[in-house]
Amino acid sequence: FRTWLWVKIMIESGERNQQATAIAADIGNPKRIYFLQQEIKLLSVQQLISCLPLLLELEVSLKQGASEMSTLQTKVIELCQVCRGN
Repeated sequence: FRTWLWVKIMIESGERNQQATAIAADIGNPKRIYFLQQEIKLLSVQQLISCLPLLLELEVSLKQGASEMSTLQTKVIELCQVCRGN
């Protein structure tokens, strides 16, 4: 998600150079940028930013011993809601 966020920020800032985007997003292969752009073309920067705290909550919950399946299912639903714009 952080990689997607970096790529989306670079796109929205007007950056068209795949090499520059790859450097900013810490991606070793600049040709991968095209595929990442395709994956995130329907998402906004705000949606991607909103996903990060949910993923952190998921990580913390799992590390604190929460029920894996129910925690994962809940966070996946929340991530889907964010990405759908609900």
